[in-house]
Amino acid sequence: MEVIVPKHRAIVLSEKLCAHLAQIARECREEEGLSQNKEAEAGSLSCQMIGYVEKQMRTPSIDVYFRMAHGMGRKLSDMVAEAEKRAGIK
Repeated sequence: MEVIVPKHRAIVLSEKLCAHLAQIARECREEEGLSQNKEAEAGSLSCQMIGYVEKQMRTPSIDVYFRMAHGMGRKLSDMVAEAEKRAGIK
């Protein structure tokens, strides 16, 4: 018999935060009128990485999120604060 262990609360919150941060990154890019190519170029990233993040196929490092935010003229701290709000993290 397989034992199912519930996920720790921190893991659940982290997954929610990452999902919302990816969504916010896409929303910000679209608000700025940037293509994935232009954002990638501005943040010294690959277009493929932008796509992976936005589709939640990768959970990037803080460095990647910082470069994405910087490439859009945004503050990463503002994006994280919004993601925390959406995820219900206090």
